[in-house]
Amino acid sequence: MYFRATLWLLFATMVSAVNLAYASSQDNPSVNNDTSISKAPYYADWPKIASAVPKDAEIETFIANILSQMTLAEKVGQMIQPDLRNVTPREAKKYKLGSLLNGGGAWPNNNKYASAEAWAAKSDEYWDALEDAYKGRGFRIPFMWATDAVHGHNNVFRATVFPHNIGLGAANNPALIFEIGKATAQEIVATGLDWTFAPTVASPRDYRWGRVYEGYSEDPEIIYQYAKQMVYGLQGGVDGLKGEDNVISNVKHWVGDGGTLGGC
Repeated sequence: MYFRATLWLLFATMVSAVNLAYASSQDNPSVNNDTSISKAPYYADWPKIASAVPKDAEIETFIANILSQMTLAEKVGQMIQPDLRNVTPREAKKYKLGSLLNGGGAWPNNNKYASAEAWAAKSDEYWDALEDAYKGRGFRIPFMWATDAVHGHNNVFRATVFPHNIGLGAANNPALIFEIGKATAQEIVATGLDWTFAPTVASPRDYRWGRVYEGYSEDPEIIYQYAKQMVYGLQGGVDGLKGEDNVISNVKHWVGDGGTLGGC
């Protein structure tokens, strides 16, 4: 578990540079009683982010040691993230892939009604394959599975499905988003997955845009408050990322998403 937590913290440190633009390191993620929308700060230039997952010298040394031993092929494998439908555990082992994803329409054994147990079993297949891939290398890198759990663990049959983001935005309740993030993380963990592509921070301004429902609101104040609460709920802070009840969050998709001309 130490190795897995270490690699999770490394990745979380990278993504937190984005996440913490929404979540100040001074905020207390365990206290979320304020349901009001506060003013988002204005930045004339890119702000310097104080990540809530700070660098750890021991971890940095640990990672540097692994990188110094990796071959070019192994480094490339870590940077490739294929879809579940396009790579088998055997292929993941061959190319030493660092992760895979499942978007909408991808399920274990292509079974839309796969149980949580089936998801966990498939996750173990990939995990075990990558554990075997690094035997004799003097180090190990845990495999990671990422999913699009944007309003609950919505790809999994019988998982809790919350209102989509546009509906949650109408509630105007950041504290609720924190609780949804916590609940979603627990259900993701139960299926053996490690990472979710959420929250979506699109600010749709043209309702003809096909993904307008993925944004919480066209109001950046609501998006600002919601995003940090979802990150807190999913990740659980530094301690949460070391445990078994939280997952890595990934703010998406890009700066200005949904607010561009024509929504494209």
